[in-house]
Amino acid sequence: MAEAGVAASVTVTGRVDYIEAPRHLALATVAVSPKRSATEANGKLLNYMAAGLPTVAYDSPVAREILGDAGVLAPMGDVAALARAIVGLLDDPAECRRRGTALRDRAVAEFGWPVLARRLLDVYRDART
Repeated sequence: MAEAGVAASVTVTGRVDYIEAPRHLALATVAVSPKRSATEANGKLLNYMAAGLPTVAYDSPVAREILGDAGVLAPMGDVAALARAIVGLLDDPAECRRRGTALRDRAVAEFGWPVLARRLLDVYRDART
């Protein structure tokens, strides 16, 4: 980080207990998920969205499905594009707020407990018939 000149702006916490995650996320300006798997789950995106954080991720079917149009996607494995996307958001506070709000709204509308409970009940109802 020192070589990149970002040591004063970036904190790498290491492993954080799940119960402490909201406190850490509340300190963030932009969330980043550089997951390289095209098929593996990416549940941390839901936490970032719930916290109202604008989120940058590598482009994958999972990231697209979860983030929708409000996320910022960089080509898979393109570190320079990922960095540009992060800096682009940091340089535009209004866009950060817009995307963060849109992601929070999407989290509630698409992935909130009431919505998921209804979907699950529908699956059980369909399975009985």
